[in-house]
Amino acid sequence: MKKAGQLLAVLTAASVLLSGCEKLKDVTTTSVYVSKNGVVTEAIVEDYSKDDDYTEDELKVFVEDDIKKFTEERGDADSVKLEKCQIKEDKVEIRMEYGDYQSYADYHGAEFFAGTLDEAEEAGYDFFRFLCRF
Repeated sequence: MKKAGQLLAVLTAASVLLSGCEKLKDVTTTSVYVSKNGVVTEAIVEDYSKDDDYTEDELKVFVEDDIKKFTEERGDADSVKLEKCQIKEDKVEIRMEYGDYQSYADYHGAEFFAGTLDEAEEAGYDFFRFLCRF
């Protein structure tokens, strides 16, 4: 049940993202985009204050180190890449690219599925049972 609810939320968000933007161009909130070839792009957008205790360079090093640790443990240097890390005015923006949806899920320790409804059902997601509860 929990799996179906999470998938429904992801599919809804993905459909909005896929129809409403061009690979996360000019995003203002944290967003995820799945391309036709399965590459996942994530834009993390957060508030930033000059009172925060890190600089853009420190943040970039932190993210790069985290990605390096993940890719080394996984044995796949291309599974996650840092595309952008900047602090601009009162916002932090980090863009990361994942080789596929499983890399995104593994990096975040979360469940994530990208595919058609038929593929989701083949993978064990049961939408009918979930939707009938409403």
